[in-house]
Amino acid sequence: MTKIRIVSRKSNLALIQVDELMNQIDIDWELVKLDSYGDKNKKISLMDNPIKDIFTKELDLAILNQEGDIAIHSAKDLPYPLHPDIEVIALIPPFDQTDSLVSRDNIPLELLPKGSKIGTSSPQRQKQILDINSGLEIFSIRGTIEERIKQVDDGVVDSLIVATCALKRLGLENRISQVLDFDTHPLQGYIAVTSKRNNLGVRSIFSNLDILQGYGSVDLVGFGPGDPDLLTIRADKKLRDADIIFYDALIPSNFLDRYKGEKQYVGKRKDSHSFTQEEICYKLYRAAIDGKKVVRLKGGDPFIFGRGGEELDYLESRLITVSTTPGITTAQGAASSTNIPLTKRGVSRELNIHTAHKGELNSNSRTDVFYMGGTKLNEIQKKLLKMNISGDTSIILIENATLNNQYEIKTTVENMHNQNPNLPVIVISGEVSKDYFPHKFILNTGLRDRNYGLKGRILHQPQIEITKMDFDVDISLYNTILFTSITAVEQFIPRVDVSEKKIVSIGTGTTQSLNSLNINVDYESSKPDSDTLYSELLTKNFEKILYPCSKISNNKLHSLNNLNSIHIYTTSALEADEKVDLSKFEAIIFTSPSTVDGFVLNYKEIPPVDIFCLGKFTEERVHHYKEGLNVQTISI
Repeated sequence: MTKIRIVSRKSNLALIQVDELMNQIDIDWELVKLDSYGDKNKKISLMDNPIKDIFTKELDLAILNQEGDIAIHSAKDLPYPLHPDIEVIALIPPFDQTDSLVSRDNIPLELLPKGSKIGTSSPQRQKQILDINSGLEIFSIRGTIEERIKQVDDGVVDSLIVATCALKRLGLENRISQVLDFDTHPLQGYIAVTSKRNNLGVRSIFSNLDILQGYGSVDLVGFGPGDPDLLTIRADKKLRDADIIFYDALIPSNFLDRYKGEKQYVGKRKDSHSFTQEEICYKLYRAAIDGKKVVRLKGGDPFIFGRGGEELDYLESRLITVSTTPGITTAQGAASSTNIPLTKRGVSRELNIHTAHKGELNSNSRTDVFYMGGTKLNEIQKKLLKMNISGDTSIILIENATLNNQYEIKTTVENMHNQNPNLPVIVISGEVSKDYFPHKFILNTGLRDRNYGLKGRILHQPQIEITKMDFDVDISLYNTILFTSITAVEQFIPRVDVSEKKIVSIGTGTTQSLNSLNINVDYESSKPDSDTLYSELLTKNFEKILYPCSKISNNKLHSLNNLNSIHIYTTSALEADEKVDLSKFEAIIFTSPSTVDGFVLNYKEIPPVDIFCLGKFTEERVHHYKEGLNVQTISI
């Protein structure tokens, strides 16, 4: 990409942030300046729960309409959740996260006279202000930083709270009356770069500056009702892989001794809370940004009275990757242990789960789940409306729940009868799903179930199969072994002793496969393609190279004078037992030319979706079948 188009708001602060970031990037760029809805409607108070994308909607639309490649934002202006087709591709750290007071005559916050007006646009700041000086009058203030300061100078307000980094970026440090010891927004001062989802070209431009790449992740894991034998296999895998485990009161701590990760108790019992919920969320966040694999282990299931939803929102709104591992909920455990069926034909056809904690209930403050609902949407709709559930209440229809081909349809109570889902279907009704945006699948046609750095639900359906070939080689004739695929590593290493040989690898994925077998790589190609590796080997001093490869391998490496190839496996198209509905897919991953051939054999043609290819030869094979597709190259 020779030039990128950057979308930004028009304010001086926004434009300075663009320059600040792009001065660190060696690439040509042009700027598209826009007014956001919030910029055009400055009378809307940010204290009154405005629309979430008040500062980002127009910029998102510009990217989606291909009027720009990226948008650069103040990270704390990002909505949660993001538009489903937009992602943060880089997060740039702040140089200052404090708040400052700007006041007439430089009077500090605690000495401002009773009745003084103080401007802020943050409910969090409002509370912190009044904790220090309860006699102040809070004034909801809007506009650019310069416009807000002018309201101090003109006497509209006596003082205001501003992010220190904003004042410094604008060269207004002289207006700082007092740096405040406030807890600030976790993303204050950060700069965020967003793009259309899975735009690998622009993502790579900012990779060296992106601190998200050093972040860890959090898995909300359900332990089950108490008996460790009811822990799921996936939960056990997550616990074995964890760097740190935050666990609840209902979990026996001695059971966790089998796992290597650090353990930290954060349990809450009646009138005995080791930490508040806010403190627990912050601990999870801090561990994740420190690069750790975090498990939050909760009794029962995280999403059934387990506050998993609160922790999910807290973390994802701070750009932490979160996944969830379900657990057997206590209602199931208790019923099973007492041989009481929660449902029974002819006796009980409905199950409602309640919490006894205090809380005001109304017809729309509930979640209803219906099993086997795919053919009964009309009846379910009538039942919900009869229960006074609002017609605009969110409905999620989930096909093949928990399987790798799970698919969701989002609708409302009013429109649910118009849907035609594939069976079996679970129906979830309730406002808990209001902000949920179903994503389409990405089809991975390669041999390995990997996401290759792409965001979305990956459905793995290999379009090729490998057949092992017999071979005979005198390994003593070679001082170097060359590997250009993970498959070659898997097929060759178990059958041949490569100790004391130099090892050459085509790319990161192949190198990682070799390293996992305790084999060090002496040289890795700068780019994961055979033409690049060929050019680089011409300048290297590898005397006699053995190249174990596929029978159908055909690249420039074979023309090296000091290289002999040996066929150790063959690749052939694999006829799909069950074809998927391609209309549900937004992208396809092809990992080799043969995966393209296999796909065309099964599906006749390549659909007009985003295509991701491993290597230029794979890309050429795609174009051989169909031109005009949006093709991107995956680098691993």
